[in-house]
Amino acid sequence: MEISEAPEANKEEVSEFLSQNYSLSNFLSLSSLPSYEDLNFYIETIDSQKFVFRLSNLQEKKENLELQNRIMIVLGENGICCQQPILSPIQNDYVINFKQKNELHCLARLISFIPGKMLSSVSEFSDDLINEIGRMFGKMTRVLNDKENEQKIKSFKRDLIWDLSNAHNVITKYKHEIENIENRNSIINYFLELHANIVLNRIDHLRIGVAHNDFNQNNIVICNEQQSKFAIIDFGDCNVTHIINELAIAVAHSILNQKNILNIAIKLILAYNSEFPLQRQEIEVLFPLIGLRLCTCVCISAVKYKSDPGNEYIRSAEQAGWDALRKLHSIPVSEITNLFLKELGMI
Repeated sequence: MEISEAPEANKEEVSEFLSQNYSLSNFLSLSSLPSYEDLNFYIETIDSQKFVFRLSNLQEKKENLELQNRIMIVLGENGICCQQPILSPIQNDYVINFKQKNELHCLARLISFIPGKMLSSVSEFSDDLINEIGRMFGKMTRVLNDKENEQKIKSFKRDLIWDLSNAHNVITKYKHEIENIENRNSIINYFLELHANIVLNRIDHLRIGVAHNDFNQNNIVICNEQQSKFAIIDFGDCNVTHIINELAIAVAHSILNQKNILNIAIKLILAYNSEFPLQRQEIEVLFPLIGLRLCTCVCISAVKYKSDPGNEYIRSAEQAGWDALRKLHSIPVSEITNLFLKELGMI
């Protein structure tokens, strides 16, 4: 697994492409959006139509994007607010080819835009906010893994760098990129050991299913115009994986830049469990997986920042990850796992 290469395109090229393939023109706004591996643009026309135009990384396959589209459609059908794919009336397809100046091709999609502000803009999370988000995550897991939706989604396993099932290998490969200050190497090795000693011993007993796989604060929208209070965006990492990974990722990103991380973690777990009941063995691996997700983030951020040293989006994400890892590292694994189990009534 390698870190994917992002595509290249300027606003003029995007504007021309949208005109030719979606009959869109007269843009009031056409601006780039932050992203790790893809190239995203916010689009607004003078008649108030709003979209996100996505150019996928050069390694992306069409079948993967079609899977994402199917997942978005199923979630929308089940009352979960999320983006929806837009059909190209010219190509009669949701996923079409985009030719870059360097002659390389990447895949393009137009997706509906959900107005609002990112969860990351909220400085301190209230209990009510965490409860609503946790219930939304749990409902998504339940819907995506409902037997009636299996035929609609037709999901499949992908070998993703962001899949927590691959985290041990990813971290081992890239941890040398991290500057060894403030005991960072010891923290990384600590969570690798927890994975080896706790997660791997239970791996065969963990449920597998479809996951969004990227519940981070920039993928949750606090809506302005939708009936739902929150919406989920960016399905680029959706995959078939261990279901508990979904909650681990949600907790890992929800505690970033927050003071009372244990309270947030517990509230989120309880809310998620109210919609999608968890099993004891899943709770027993949750803390190591939360740490492992954050370790993955800081490792990949370190690699990305070296190739793009002016990218403050990456730098700030890396720093927030280290702050959270230091807090988690200070809590004994048995203590926090027993706390989770107790709150869920499992002990």
